[in-house]
Amino acid sequence: MKTKRNLFALTTAIIAFILMAVSCEKEPLYEPLQIETKAVTEITKFSALANGVITNKGSETILAKGICYSATNQSPDLESNHLEAINDDLEFSILLEDLDPNTKYYVRAYATNDSETVYGQSVNFTTEYETITDVEGNEYRIIQIGDQVWTIDNLQVTHFNDGTPIQNWTEDHYWYSEQNPPEEPAYSWYDNDYEKYGKIYGALYNFHVASDPRIAPEGWRVPTYEDAQKLGAYLGGGMVAGGKMKLPGTEFWSAPNTGATNSSGFSAKGGGFRNNVGGAAGQSHMLKEVGIFWTQTYWMGCGMVLGFKYDTPYFYADGGNDISSGLSIRLIKE
Repeated sequence: MKTKRNLFALTTAIIAFILMAVSCEKEPLYEPLQIETKAVTEITKFSALANGVITNKGSETILAKGICYSATNQSPDLESNHLEAINDDLEFSILLEDLDPNTKYYVRAYATNDSETVYGQSVNFTTEYETITDVEGNEYRIIQIGDQVWTIDNLQVTHFNDGTPIQNWTEDHYWYSEQNPPEEPAYSWYDNDYEKYGKIYGALYNFHVASDPRIAPEGWRVPTYEDAQKLGAYLGGGMVAGGKMKLPGTEFWSAPNTGATNSSGFSAKGGGFRNNVGGAAGQSHMLKEVGIFWTQTYWMGCGMVLGFKYDTPYFYADGGNDISSGLSIRLIKE
């Protein structure tokens, strides 16, 4: 009898062990599909290389992977522009083409399996500015404001586009009208120092340069007074347009740099001027306090100008200056 009991107990233990082992068998764990958006590289004016990597293949077959991108949607998805990667690698790159210059884009890598589409984090980048080049090879960034296209950088060329050199006048009296300077094109650098000022603020030219069509590359010109008025009107009028056109902060303007946001992208700097102020005939004045730009319009013995000041948000496009003055120049597309 005892033997039967022992056998029954052993049998019961074996069955219990088997049942426990069976109960310990688990269904295979579900592995989620995961993907990461990598940094965008090889950014140009019109293209960029977007990158992604699948960090977990998941439990299901991957049907597609690629890049979603948009200039307006900060979390682009398959409803936005998207391109599919054609290789089988977990890591992939896709060239985005036909982009707009100087534009911020958002990208997200995506992957799709039988059950879902998953996305990586949103990454942004900004395409480079489109540029033009003068006869000396200096590059100038350009930007569209309304239906006008302007250079963003101040002119610094020292030759006309036919190769004729522009005179570099370093003596103060050449920049003061009462000293009767020669009526010929001329330029200088602020305080005659190209390394310190010219690289940042460009050159200061007299009106004989601004009114000469040879100063601009083909397809470009010095703006007219009407061009300046149109620009100011588009940006909300003279009381506020200056703030929308000045670079903010105090790197290129003195404090308080009132109203400066540069929301237009014009990126005006306080490059000063060269003229007679307070009896200091023909010297350089008011760096970081004013930015004054020639137009090509001549009126009542003066050259019409547009300008900005450090302590107002105003846009000045209603006055003229002595044609011997040294002022900055921007260009507008014809």
